[in-house]
Amino acid sequence: MDVLEGIVERITFYSAETGYTVLRIKPQRVNQGLLGKDGLATVVGTLPEIQPGESVRLSGQWASHKEYGSQFRAVSVEQIAPATVEGLKRYLGSGLIKGVGPVTARRIVERFGLETLALLDTTPERLLEVLGVGKHRTMLISRAWVEQKQIKKVMLFLQSHRVNTTLAVRIYKMYGDAAIEQVQENPYRLAQDIYGIGFKTADQIALRMGVPFTSPHRIAAGVIHALNALSEEGHTYAPRAELVSKTATLLEVSVEDCEQALETLRLSEQVRVEMLPQASDETEVEVVYLPAFWHSERGIAGRLKAMLRSPQSRLAGKTGMTVAAHHLTEQQQNSVTAALSSKISILTGGPGTGKTTTLKAVIDALDARAATYALASPTGRAAKRLSEATGKESSTIHRLLGFKPPLGFVHDEANPLDVDMLIIDEASMLDLILFYNILKALTPDTHLLLVGDVDQLPSVGAGDVLRDLIRSEQFPVTRLVSIFRQAEGSLIIQNAHRVNQGKMPDLTNSEQDFFLFSVEEPEAAADLLVEVIQERIPRRFDLDPINDVQVLSPMH
Repeated sequence: MDVLEGIVERITFYSAETGYTVLRIKPQRVNQGLLGKDGLATVVGTLPEIQPGESVRLSGQWASHKEYGSQFRAVSVEQIAPATVEGLKRYLGSGLIKGVGPVTARRIVERFGLETLALLDTTPERLLEVLGVGKHRTMLISRAWVEQKQIKKVMLFLQSHRVNTTLAVRIYKMYGDAAIEQVQENPYRLAQDIYGIGFKTADQIALRMGVPFTSPHRIAAGVIHALNALSEEGHTYAPRAELVSKTATLLEVSVEDCEQALETLRLSEQVRVEMLPQASDETEVEVVYLPAFWHSERGIAGRLKAMLRSPQSRLAGKTGMTVAAHHLTEQQQNSVTAALSSKISILTGGPGTGKTTTLKAVIDALDARAATYALASPTGRAAKRLSEATGKESSTIHRLLGFKPPLGFVHDEANPLDVDMLIIDEASMLDLILFYNILKALTPDTHLLLVGDVDQLPSVGAGDVLRDLIRSEQFPVTRLVSIFRQAEGSLIIQNAHRVNQGKMPDLTNSEQDFFLFSVEEPEAAADLLVEVIQERIPRRFDLDPINDVQVLSPMH
């Protein structure tokens, strides 16, 4: 490593997000061939925020840039006190300390000379001797000096372990002046406390700090990381034996160490351990939950039971149009009756089976009874489609419940929704935690209707709510199977049902809306795609290739 010392003349560029810095420095003892015409050296690198006038000692290497010439590429920086009166004036007057501008900085340095920084450290009350600096300003300057020194200390410590500036700022905001002690004590808590720092980043920081592979903190954090990774795959818990084995492999430690860490986490309630019955036989298996999923699962079960057991119904006594007034199949009529008479009911079925028609009949029946209701879907696009299909106002579940980060949901058990029925469309998208928040916003006498295609992909979040509710056999479920006449002509819908039945789709290209063109070479596929969109689709369906056609291309 080369070393470069000098006074920072100006900051050419600084990114608060990444810490990437370009600055110009007046160096000591440097080959003149490495300097610009103005006698300054250019420094680039990821550095803590530096002010003009500061004296710094940089470690790095000289390099030649084809456009900008010689540059010093710094990998670390150590701030040292300015050695001259002029350097002190620039340093203090650079905006480093709130309340000290160039004029005040000049007065302070002219009064105390090279002893200024020592005075700020030890006897800041002597600033009262400076013209124009009163008690209030002295207090502000003293506080700002201590704060910026501590921030610099924390930033330098973190950057010495290759933590970028953005994360370093978040760490300081989280822990304040105790940041160094907190990180040194347990760097793995960063993964839990700081947004943007996952286990892998925390592990890199910890290992650079010399934390041993077998540290209990490391293994405990690895267990939590493994559970989080499983939740991202959709799982709400993990069998204990599988979790311990996965963590041991991930961290390259023994199963015994992982078992010990898991027990520590259980005792501190950072994880929850339960015995669950196996579906295949009468045995039980020990499983491990993250607390959020454990509380959500138990909370959902408890609230569903409370709704089923409650004799009160907000729709009781409200009469109006009967379902016979609609041209519905017997299945659809049963679904409407179930929604109006049962607290919790489910309507499912594939595309073209009449879910929307049935839902509109439920809404008409509610309107005829002057009942209050709300329509919601998990996503904005689904909510918009629901509004268009029913002609009624709809919203996302988060908007309906008044989600306000970081506070959470406005509507909960203390402030429930004031509706007789809540209708959730696209219920296959519901994950465990979102469904728990929905139930917390409902009183036991409110009706809940879940509508969705159970054969679609499960939710992005952990849990398989709709399938689990259907499997429980505790609620009326209407599964629509007949394809209606207007949908029968669509080969897309027919093929969707064929796939669900385990049959091959019709690939004859004989119908009007489903085609398969098989091409082996990527270049030929691209050429064919352009031709299909520019010529064939507009000619066959009278669609605009730019405004009416969407291309979905899988990444993998």
